Amino acid sequence: MKIGILTFHRAHNYGAILQAYALQEVLINRGHDVEFIDYQSSHLLRIYKWFSWKRFIHKGIVFSIKELKILSKRKMRYDRFQHFIFDKLILSKCLYDMESYNVVIIGSDQVWNTTLTHGFDPMYWGVWNHQRTIVASYAASMEDIITSDKKSEIARLLNNFDYISVREKNIEEQLKPLTNKHINIVVDPTLLLNREKWLNLGNMPLMKCDYVLLYQVRNNDVALDIAKKIAKKLKIKLVCLSARIDLCNDKVAISSGPLEFLSLFRHAKFVVCTSFHGTVFSIVYHIPFFSVILNDGKDARVINLLSQIGLSERGISEYADHSLSFIDWEYVDKRVEEIRQKSVSYLKQFC
Repeated sequence: MKIGILTFHRAHNYGAILQAYALQEVLINRGHDVEFIDYQSSHLLRIYKWFSWKRFIHKGIVFSIKELKILSKRKMRYDRFQHFIFDKLILSKCLYDMESYNVVIIGSDQVWNTTLTHGFDPMYWGVWNHQRTIVASYAASMEDIITSDKKSEIARLLNNFDYISVREKNIEEQLKPLTNKHINIVVDPTLLLNREKWLNLGNMPLMKCDYVLLYQVRNNDVALDIAKKIAKKLKIKLVCLSARIDLCNDKVAISSGPLEFLSLFRHAKFVVCTSFHGTVFSIVYHIPFFSVILNDGKDARVINLLSQIGLSERGISEYADHSLSFIDWEYVDKRVEEIRQKSVSYLKQFC
């Protein structure tokens, strides 16, 4: 079966790239001919450019000097993302030959977030002639709250889908009244791909010493303080990586692409993170961790995942003298496999 995937596969974002890779590999392992429909949102491409005059104009001399100091690191991180995209992802040669696919899968990631796509992007909502093509979403996500003025349009657009699945429970609850089709909740593709496959990536350590990894998407002083205290307790180095290159990054981590990102997780002795995918890869690589709950309205995915796999105590808002190391990974792996199989069952409905 020939399958085309529509997602943010060119976004220079660790979670976006790795979820795309994971879904590709899962479908290939199932025997399908898979490629990414190489649709590129101009808005998203602008966000991830390694050089932009906007970072200098009207920003002031101090900011400009700081930006100049990290410019070479921006370029290195950019190049590493590009290399992963062209080396690991299978990209379509034709963009709009939608009828050539037996199935088009839209997602994962926030492909239905109208803020990110500057309105309702027709490509991510299946607005094309697909008389002979099955259209399905996989773990599609969007803004946390769907405003009333968007609901009628979403109800209309959902008619384009033969099968619908989303990533979050709150999205399922909001979409359910808008369609008579069943809304499935499935795992992020990074958890859909088996652990052995991830172990084949990022296997070269970047550090020669033991370290605590602090990975932040939403940079927060509380998370930094927790990581410092854990590193002090374990008597090992603290390494900081941020999704934003201009924030808290150590020299060894600042220019990390997707493979370096995986390596930092795989070889860490402990992880502190403010990120869903940081939580995922701590689990995948069996690294003791804490996910810092910031109570900013963006914790739902992490809290839900930890609850599903019996690790709710790993979501913390402040540091206490917690048990740092012991996690029953055999039990966790069984719980992950349970939720994975539910998602595999969804895919089996159409591919």
